[in-house]
Amino acid sequence: IQTKDQAYIVDNSSWSCLCGDLKRWKEDCNCNVDYDKYNKRVSGEWKKILFNAIHTVSDEIVRITDEVLQSLVKDPHAAKKEYVHVYLRQITESEFIGKHAQRNLQSQEILQVLKICTLQIYRLAAFTSCGWFFADLYRPEPRIVIGNAKKAISLLGEVGKIKEMLQIEDTFVKLLSLSKSNFSNLTGKDIYLEFQQIVAS
Repeated sequence: IQTKDQAYIVDNSSWSCLCGDLKRWKEDCNCNVDYDKYNKRVSGEWKKILFNAIHTVSDEIVRITDEVLQSLVKDPHAAKKEYVHVYLRQITESEFIGKHAQRNLQSQEILQVLKICTLQIYRLAAFTSCGWFFADLYRPEPRIVIGNAKKAISLLGEVGKIKEMLQIEDTFVKLLSLSKSNFSNLTGKDIYLEFQQIVAS
């Protein structure tokens, strides 16, 4: 029975993508068309490359951080899910640790748990849908997506996973180098390195 307070979502559908399978967020799509100065339709092939790159590094980050959390919290998935309440300041860090720690943690271990959970915020932010919504890679939205992924990767180093951080970063940069802006002629790798320069300065 359906009431006025209920709604049903059709899987793989969107009001802003008429293709019927969310192509706009995964590959070149006629739902989103832009043209260069020669009035030639630009390519959206970069979307598939960026989508794959984000997913690849995300899966590795989850695998590595869950291994660390396994010895610190009762349920890594539950802890990561509930950390948003700390992020929104609905509960304190102490309350969060008290609920999820599987034993009395040392101060360094507590910091490690909190940083890993913060890392997950940036990892998920790297999937923000507007990163794929428009026609070009060098728009602010895809650049923010890449920046969030970079922040998630860099936090691996802060929890003692420096070797893994460098390996994931290398993979990410190689995948990003295959994507290219239609207007600036820059690749995803170039965008990633821009964030490195900002951090360095």
